[in-house]
Amino acid sequence: MSAEPLGAAWWCQQLATLERPDCIWVAYSGGLDSTVLLHSLSQAGQVPVKALHINHQLQAESGRWAAACRRKAARWGLQIEIRTVSCDASGVGPEAAARQARYDAIASLLTAGQCCAMAHHADDQAETVLFRLLRGAGVQGLAAMPALRPLGQGQLWRPLLALPRATLRDYAQHQRLRWVEDPQNQDPRYSRVWLRQKLIPQLERKFPGARQRLVQSADHCREAAVLLQEQSEQQLQRLLRADGGLDIAALARCTGAQQRSLLRLWLAQQGMQPSTQQLQRICEELIEARGDATPVFRLAEQELRRYRDGLWCMARLPPATVSAPVPLRRGRNPLPAGAGWLLVRGTRQKLPAMNWAFASGGERLKPAGGRHRRTLKALHQAAGHPPWLRERMPLIYLDGALVSVAGRWNSEACQALLRDAGLTLEWHHDLPGDPRAEKDADLRTP
Repeated sequence: MSAEPLGAAWWCQQLATLERPDCIWVAYSGGLDSTVLLHSLSQAGQVPVKALHINHQLQAESGRWAAACRRKAARWGLQIEIRTVSCDASGVGPEAAARQARYDAIASLLTAGQCCAMAHHADDQAETVLFRLLRGAGVQGLAAMPALRPLGQGQLWRPLLALPRATLRDYAQHQRLRWVEDPQNQDPRYSRVWLRQKLIPQLERKFPGARQRLVQSADHCREAAVLLQEQSEQQLQRLLRADGGLDIAALARCTGAQQRSLLRLWLAQQGMQPSTQQLQRICEELIEARGDATPVFRLAEQELRRYRDGLWCMARLPPATVSAPVPLRRGRNPLPAGAGWLLVRGTRQKLPAMNWAFASGGERLKPAGGRHRRTLKALHQAAGHPPWLRERMPLIYLDGALVSVAGRWNSEACQALLRDAGLTLEWHHDLPGDPRAEKDADLRTP
């Protein structure tokens, strides 16, 4: 028989699902739900509890609410942290902006071994399922809110997800708790409030128990999402290239549904969350592009680039331009445009007067051991270097003549000079798509 909800024995069962945290922060808004969470968890006495209040500055009364939360925590003998955030609602709306600011503040607070408990309950979960369903979410989205997930250095915990809000209200009334009411929670102009006030009550009248069944659907979707995730992760490993890219030729052999699933997973691992429309554009503009095309797809501060049968995700790169050749010195020579650095090793003799610059077009070099002068374009194509790598590969000049390409191709004169002077040239960078990336990985830090 299960323990009485929100009592000490019940909390002992819930805490057993966690790796025993050093501390639990409770996200405390001052409303009914978070007041019940903070009071019942602290009264259980199972683990150290602290309160965290986020002041979003969206209401004229927000300062007064923060002060009330401070007084309530002091009355219960609890430490409280109050953080004030700014919400930029441009392009996302006030609800999404407040939510993002709130999670960012929590993430910045948590340290390893800590978690933050939030008071989302079963009614909230049902609203989330409906809200995401109306936005066209897939299985992952319809799984709604997980009970536990990583956040910052700690974890985010929702221990009340199985309890209806009526249980929380009964507890508050029995304990004679007082709380504040946010007028935004009664304003049907907000989507969630409209669902709560208008749609869900009608569903309950027509389909009694609709809330609970929506929660059950979320549980089923979460199980399916976990299985799909495990299968996709195994399949994705077979599509990853040694240089950090995605093998498009192998991806093309998958079904359309598999392609979209694998792309979403791979992009999520790169920190990108494309919409359905954006994912469709990625498939059309990059995956289905001609093999000799080099398309680019930009999303926020990142971009996807294709070259031959590879697809790479990277931060947006600034133009690779240098106004004039730059003198080369011994040691580490920083390069602009995300191009890393040139490392000149050796101490036997004085460094010859050499300069470096980026390519401007039409350069030629006769590599040591080669029979003819070749264009850099031909050398790069033979080596499989993508365009963004070519543009940022430093060229070394001696007396105005090109003698080396990043130390990878040296003229005979340059090779002899470096050998006689006891010097080596090494190019270190974090650009994706370099066929030598795996070989050079242990040389990234001089």
